[in-house]
This record gives sequence, structure tokens and C-alpha cells, in this order.
Amino acid sequence: MGLGMTAVIDDTKSTAQGLMLAEELLSPAETTKKSHLAWLIWGVSAAFVLFQFFLQLSSGEMVGGLMKSFGLTALGGGVLASAYYYIYVALQTPAGMLMDRYGPRLLLSLVQWW
Repeated sequence: MGLGMTAVIDDTKSTAQGLMLAEELLSPAETTKKSHLAWLIWGVSAAFVLFQFFLQLSSGEMVGGLMKSFGLTALGGGVLASAYYYIYVALQTPAGMLMDRYGPRLLLSLVQWW
């Protein structure tokens, strides 16, 4: 084993010891509270994913009705349906930059109350 591997193993041990110490300092009530918060954050994240999935699928169902209501041709209906995806693609970069800078926990917590 080289010197590099020893440093990695030592760092892993100190990290594991730090985690064990942090868990020992928390009371059972605090641990339960953190567990509930973690499940809440997971639930909000899952709800956003399902909502986004629903929005992607719903445009295909609405195109027929929108074409009749607005008297659109197939080309007009396709442009209308694709407008959602163009906006979605354009906002992926800013959303990714916000996620990288602030993290998903903060952003999902803020969006939950918006």
C-alpha cells in the first residue's frame, strides 16, 4: 500500500469517527425529528418529479382539444405543444446552476412555500 492509500484510509476512519460522535450527541427526539424532516424533503422532491412527469404527458392529451378550440392546423398544434419543451429546455441551465450553487435541499424547501 502506498502513501496515498494510507491517507485515504486514515481520512475515512476520521470521517466515520466524526459521524459516530455526531450521532451520539443527538438525543432520540432530535434523531426522530431529523428523520421526519428527511422524509418530508424526500416527499416534496418526489411530488415535484411526479408533477413534472404529469406536465410532460399532459401536453399530448391537450393538443386535440386546443386544436379544435383555436382552429389550429396540425402544424399549429405541434408548435403549441412543443412550446412547453422549448421553455423547459431553456430553463434547465439556470435551474442546474441554482442547484449547483445552493443545493437541492435549500431550493426545494424554498419552492415548497412559494
